[in-house]
Amino acid sequence: MEKQTVSEFYNGSASYYWYLNHYYSDKNINFNIFNNEQYQIGAQVSLISLFFLIKKEDLVEKEGDLSFSSKVIDEKLEENISFLAKKENSKYVIDNYLFNEPTEIIALIRNKLAHGDYEIDYTNDGSIILNKESFKIKIPLKKLNLLICSSIESLICYSKTKKISRIMSFCPINLKTTEIIKNKEELVNVIKTIEVSNYILESKNNNYISKKSLDYFKIYIDVLKQNQQTKQDDDRILLKLEKQFESDNTDLIISSKKIKLQEDINKIIKMFENENLYNAQNLETQIKFLTLRVLEIIEPNYLNSGLLPGILYNLILISKIYETKNLDMINLIKTELSNNYNLYKLYSTEMFISSILMQFYTLFCFPFDNIYLNKRYSLNRENCFDFGKLNLDFVNPTKLTIYNIPLDEALKAKESSIKELSEIKNNLLREKTNLEKVTILNNTQAIEIINDNIIRLNQKYNCILSKVNINSDKHIQIKEDYIKNEKYFKNRAIIEGIRNAIAHGNIKINKYKEVSNFKNTIISFKDIYNENIEFELDISISDFEKLFSDENIITIQKFLNNQNDEEINNETSLNKFQKIINIIKRRCNI
Repeated sequence: MEKQTVSEFYNGSASYYWYLNHYYSDKNINFNIFNNEQYQIGAQVSLISLFFLIKKEDLVEKEGDLSFSSKVIDEKLEENISFLAKKENSKYVIDNYLFNEPTEIIALIRNKLAHGDYEIDYTNDGSIILNKESFKIKIPLKKLNLLICSSIESLICYSKTKKISRIMSFCPINLKTTEIIKNKEELVNVIKTIEVSNYILESKNNNYISKKSLDYFKIYIDVLKQNQQTKQDDDRILLKLEKQFESDNTDLIISSKKIKLQEDINKIIKMFENENLYNAQNLETQIKFLTLRVLEIIEPNYLNSGLLPGILYNLILISKIYETKNLDMINLIKTELSNNYNLYKLYSTEMFISSILMQFYTLFCFPFDNIYLNKRYSLNRENCFDFGKLNLDFVNPTKLTIYNIPLDEALKAKESSIKELSEIKNNLLREKTNLEKVTILNNTQAIEIINDNIIRLNQKYNCILSKVNINSDKHIQIKEDYIKNEKYFKNRAIIEGIRNAIAHGNIKINKYKEVSNFKNTIISFKDIYNENIEFELDISISDFEKLFSDENIITIQKFLNNQNDEEINNETSLNKFQKIINIIKRRCNI
């Protein structure tokens, strides 16, 4: 990828992060920062790249040099690909390039985006151009967005599986006849009536569930969702679907739970009061809120398991902003995107986290080697970015593996040369002992041979001794480098650990707090290499945001602007952000 594309990547993702900050924080931030078509296109591409990285193992897996498999059922994968490719004679055509299989297309897009082997066309509503042999395959962003949205649905509803489950919460209150909740006593009574039901569809014959049954299961859940808060569902339709499951060798298992612990009830009361919902306009708003909060408490992993909803809604939102030129997020969601604004509010945490990951990805992951010039270890890092200057004191990994291969290799080389020197020394002693023996016997021929051996061994000894000294000095230098620059290696390991966790999809949103303080939500990162955990970190949203603090941004700014310790003028955070965007843009155009 050209450096200019890296620039647009960062500009797009970072400006979208600030755009969301306008809605999700108390800071007075000018959301017009995202009013730039190139930023909006760059943000879409970075979000698409993030999706392919996080879910790449679920979308396609490599089976051989030219073959791939998918965890999505074949019929749905074919349907997804239809948004991009036209099928002709059992082949798939994109921009006049022929593909043999849908998995081949997914794998190509995923790998090209991951390695930056593509360009972005900012004209005609935006496209990505993939470099394939001598071909340049152009894919419009509109089509790619449809592929992503469809793929997310496929991953959630149409994966190859023998068991699938959905969890929903219900309240048996009639919204038309019951009055609004006015006090704590009424609130507690309603909370106690809410039940959480788990619907599990399981294969009877140990085969994968068919697409037909998965379709029916999706319809079944959709019917329930239509009246999710009141459970006034259409029993006739549900009964008919249940018979379809039975005829297709699948079992539908339903179990329900209600909230029991007083501390959980108190927690919901606090959330309800924090949102000032005694003054809500209608009972429906109150019930929607309560059923979701009960669901969070009884089945926390259901809502906190991944980023797919956040990626989906961000992608829809950004593409809609680009299409309508409307930056009013609240209005846009209510009028253009969904009649159920509460759905977007529910996944606001995932939306915000994915926007932060976009910014991290474009700032550290993608341009990491090219811009920061730290691809290989070197004692001379004069022209490289000094990660030790970043303030990461707030990051406390439970597992951190420092990249110490250079130090280990230096020690190994030193010990190997010392061992080799010791062997030569022993050979010399043996030859000198033999020389004494043949001298006593006055064996002139043997004396001559042994003397030649001693001369040769002495020469080799001096050569290896020089090698020992060189390797020892190098080991000392590298060891001193690791000690002296401990913060550099620690910070770099943290950045690489997060980067690798993102690249392999090992991210989890694992803890919700009070609704009024969603930034206390914990994000978990895990980097696994050869089945060993190399890096593990639990960090709150508010702490993760500190990665992009003024202090760290200025540090990166100095490097990108070829500055040393020149005084930086006192500027607002937003101005600093605008300035670094311009600096990165200039740097990337070099």
